[in-house]
Amino acid sequence: FMFQAPPQHAHFVRIDNGKYRQHVNPKFSMLSPEFEPTIDMHPNTAVLHVPAHSNVIIVWRNKSLMDHPIHLHGLKMEILGIHRPHKLKDCTLVKCKLPNVYESTEAIQSLDSIPPYQAVLKDTVVMPAGGAVATRIRTGGPALWFAHCHLEFHREDGMALIMNVGNYSSPRDGTWLPADYPDCNSPFMKSKSDFPSCPCYINEDAILDTALTEDHFCSRDHLCNYVYSMAANAEEYIYPSGVSLRSDYDIDNWAIALIVMSIIAVVTIALVVVTRIRNKEEEKEDEETDRGGAKLELTDIQETIRDIGDVVHQVEKEEEKKEGNQADTSGGDEYDISDGDESGLTDVNNKKRNEQAKTSRQTRGRGSTILVSSGNKIV
Repeated sequence: FMFQAPPQHAHFVRIDNGKYRQHVNPKFSMLSPEFEPTIDMHPNTAVLHVPAHSNVIIVWRNKSLMDHPIHLHGLKMEILGIHRPHKLKDCTLVKCKLPNVYESTEAIQSLDSIPPYQAVLKDTVVMPAGGAVATRIRTGGPALWFAHCHLEFHREDGMALIMNVGNYSSPRDGTWLPADYPDCNSPFMKSKSDFPSCPCYINEDAILDTALTEDHFCSRDHLCNYVYSMAANAEEYIYPSGVSLRSDYDIDNWAIALIVMSIIAVVTIALVVVTRIRNKEEEKEDEETDRGGAKLELTDIQETIRDIGDVVHQVEKEEEKKEGNQADTSGGDEYDISDGDESGLTDVNNKKRNEQAKTSRQTRGRGSTILVSSGNKIV
């Protein structure tokens, strides 16, 4: 199997070292009694003939840079071996060399020596990119089976083949077919058109060895080697740079591009302006919040100082009042302590303490610290 890189994008299949063909199914079903192989078979239909009631070894090889899941209808495949290439040596940027593993008689005999049904049985196997998969199938009676890449686009583009077991041909009477089998003369079948069969266009200017050769046969008009085909005039379908903008209106392409770019520029500028305005508003809100917090703290300090002043003033009044009461009580009398009058001694000590507290209050009251004496305690 082979994949052709753009601009001649296509998938090809080659059987037994034959030509690379972009596979196309016949226009009419090969199961139909009306099918004539010499007339209805498309020239690019890839058919693999295998004997009936036999063990057949099939090696699937891949030149593509990607893995491909190959599905076989009607039969099971024993996976006898898988080869993965060294991509740095065996592959370029667009394709890989066709792997030559499992080609010798000794290699095939070694694969066939594996006992039957000891390997993994699959109906779908993944071909590694640039690699190969050796399989063995056990065929039954004559039949037609379809094998294809399980990626729908690849299958439709030619990555498929028909396996003809035992040189099958359908009975002419058609009595064995189901009652609802589609009629080849139905409007749908008549509406189908044949794909072309042509030598592929050879692009002599292709790089990286991507040009198709005389061994490639295409099934799409745009790939054929016609004088007016798209492939023959590929340079006209490649835009030199950028993207081409087309319009049904009477406006030049450059005007459309200018309008689009202007709209993008206006939207971008508007977004930048709006973002900056929002950022400034947020900064102002943060500054006002900080100022409000500072004012609140200063107000709390002032109120606290005022409360302390009121308390101190009240305490001073109470102390002056107490001192006045004590002076009135003592009346300036002197006590004689020579006789051991303890009560007299106590009154003299209290009077001295009060005078010292009053002097301390008057002296220190002028500073930042206020001391208030109440009895034997200092407040």
